[in-house]
Amino acid sequence: MPPESLREPRQHRARVTREAIMRAAAAEFDDRGYAAASLGAILDRTGVTKGAFYFHFSSKRDLALAIVREQAVRWRRLAEEPTTGQDPLTRLLELSDVALSLFLGSAEVRAALRLSYERSVVDAGLAVPVPVWEGIVGEQLRAAQQQGLLRAEVDPAPAARVVNDAMVGARTTTEGVSDSPGLVARVDEMWRLLLPALAVPAWLQRWRAGAWEDRARPTSG
Repeated sequence: MPPESLREPRQHRARVTREAIMRAAAAEFDDRGYAAASLGAILDRTGVTKGAFYFHFSSKRDLALAIVREQAVRWRRLAEEPTTGQDPLTRLLELSDVALSLFLGSAEVRAALRLSYERSVVDAGLAVPVPVWEGIVGEQLRAAQQQGLLRAEVDPAPAARVVNDAMVGARTTTEGVSDSPGLVARVDEMWRLLLPALAVPAWLQRWRAGAWEDRARPTSG
C-alpha cells in the first residue's frame, strides 16, 4: 500500500478525472441525447484515455446512471436549502426559481432531465429527477394545506402532478423554438394561471401586492 502522502494526491486526481468525465458526458448527453452520444466524443471532450474512463465507469450506460443519480440527490438537497419564503406557497415559488436557475446554468441538470425522458433507452428502472421534483412540490402543497393556504377542493397530490407536468411541458415547448417565450416566462405564466386555482383569496391578495413580479428572474449566469 502506498504511503498516505501518495494516496491523497492520487485520490484527488481520481476525483478530478471522474468529475471531468461526468461534465463532458453531461454536455454530450445534453447536446445529443443518450443514443447519439458516443464514448469517443465524450473522451475527446475530456482528453482522458479509455483506460482512465473504464477505471471509473464500466460503460456509457453506467456513466448515464451516475449523472442521473447525482442530480436526483441534488434535487433533494435543493428542497432542504433555506429560502426567504415565509409560507409554503412562497417557498414553492422560490424553489421554482432556484430549479430554473439550475436548469439554465447546468449541463449536468439538463442532461439528467433529458436522460430521464429517454430512460427506456438507458434503463427501464432508472430513478429520475422529475419524480423527485414532483415530490418537492407535493411537500410544499401539503404544508400549505395544513396551514389553510390551499382552497378546500385542492388535493395536493394531483396538484403537484399538474405543476410538475406544466414545468416539464414548458421546458419541452421552449426547446429549439426560437419564436417561443423563454422558459422563465412560460413558468411565470404557469404560476399566474395555477395559483388562483390553488391558493385561498387572502394568500393571493398578499402575493399580488408583493414583489414577485419585480423579482430578479432566473438566468443562465
